[in-house]
Amino acid sequence: MQDLKEALSQYDIYCYLLDITAPERKFYLAISIITYKNFLTQDVIQLIINRHQLLLIIVDTELEEIKQWIN
Repeated sequence: MQDLKEALSQYDIYCYLLDITAPERKFYLAISIITYKNFLTQDVIQLIINRHQLLLIIVDTELEEIKQWIN
């Protein structure tokens, strides 16, 4: 949970700075597919993701490829 807290704080800061410097761009948080399946699919975590309106990129780190974009 601490990692999520830190990631959300960093995400909020980057989104704020991006809104000021390049408002036409979107900021995505990259997450490994393992983390997504094991942690981010939990109902309470989904509530947090939706509340923060997180944009996610799900990545297979072993294959080094994007598996899913979540808006």
